[in-house]
Amino acid sequence: MSDKFAKWEKIRQKGKWNYIIKHGVLIWGIGSAIFAAFFSSIIGDKSFLKMLPINLITLPIGGIFWGYFMWFYMEKAYMKSKATSPEEK
Repeated sequence: MSDKFAKWEKIRQKGKWNYIIKHGVLIWGIGSAIFAAFFSSIIGDKSFLKMLPINLITLPIGGIFWGYFMWFYMEKAYMKSKATSPEEK
C-alpha cells in the first residue's frame, strides 16, 4: 500500500468527525475565510475586517461539506487500493 494510504490509515483511526472538523472546518474553512477576506480587500472595495466575520461563518459551514465529501472520496480510494493490493491478498 502506498505512503498516501499509510497516512490515511492513521487519519481514519481518529474518525470521520475528527477529520471533518480538523481538515474541513479548521484548515479549509478558516483558511479559506482568511484568504477570501484578504483577497476581496485587495481586488474589491470591501474591508478585510468587514468581510472576515461573514467569511468565518459561511466558509467553515462549507468546510463541513468539503470535509464530508473528502472523507468519502478518500475512503473509496483507500478501499479500492486495499482490495487490489497484492500484499493484502
